[in-house]
Amino acid sequence: MPVIRAIANSKPEVLIITGWSTPGYWAALFWARRRRVPTVLWAESSGLSSRTESFSTARKIKSAFVRRCDSFIVPGRIGAQYLAGLGAAPERIVVARNTPDTGIFHGCESSARHQVASLLFVGRLVREKGVPEMLAALELLKDRPWTLNIVGGGPLEGEIRGWARRNGLADRVNLAGFVEPARMAAVYRSADILLLPTLNDCHPLVLPEALLSGVFVLGSDLTAGSHDLIESGVNGKLVSPGDTTGFARTIDETLASCPFDRGLIRRTFEATTPSSVAGEIVRAALVAFSAGGLSDRASTQGSFKWKEGG
Repeated sequence: MPVIRAIANSKPEVLIITGWSTPGYWAALFWARRRRVPTVLWAESSGLSSRTESFSTARKIKSAFVRRCDSFIVPGRIGAQYLAGLGAAPERIVVARNTPDTGIFHGCESSARHQVASLLFVGRLVREKGVPEMLAALELLKDRPWTLNIVGGGPLEGEIRGWARRNGLADRVNLAGFVEPARMAAVYRSADILLLPTLNDCHPLVLPEALLSGVFVLGSDLTAGSHDLIESGVNGKLVSPGDTTGFARTIDETLASCPFDRGLIRRTFEATTPSSVAGEIVRAALVAFSAGGLSDRASTQGSFKWKEGG
């Protein structure tokens, strides 16, 4: 199997596996178990994102995989709770938040020159991202002053344009298409509120990108990232995309609260950096060594010594 050859050729001292849903993941796990190579499961799944949660057999299979791993990396507390429910020892679970390139998102000062609140959507224009739910909520607020900038492309672009024309909003809805990552910091800083109505994401990076840019986030309660990162009323609010009236009401209340303390919003996430996340990954590796009875070996490996910024 190609995955086994690739792993064997790399001669890993610890193996990080990023899922359990394909034969390749299982092959990697059993390869490591046979050779006493410590294993770390890096998992973003939760009960909110799992599509097999109601199937007892699928849950047993996941649990069997989890019990054979030595430590775990999750992006937040929702994922930690999920893995613990599958049999992971809580003390072996390390939280390493998903974080963007903080060098790009280095400031949060507003660059807006508009007179009304600016809403922002970032993502593929597909139904799974909650685009129809967002449009339905905004339709109830078309008499309120706001503008909407939509960044991303996809099959729903024509539907969005038609919706905007029918509702007399064509001059207030901008479809920007794809924007280069290096230019996204400017996009966020021109916005006041991020709409994140996704129906099936675990930890979308648009959420921390917005927070680092000082943007207030209305995040879907169907994604673990919203529960983990949103501090209600401080840097955002949870919304239920399928509740059109409730979603619209929350948008309306948030529009009335503009502008926000962008510096305060940024501070809710800015302590998380690529360097700090790397440190947590190393810590998970050390936990795996200890759990696998290989702590003496771990102490001799210079590659597992870590310091912030190192």
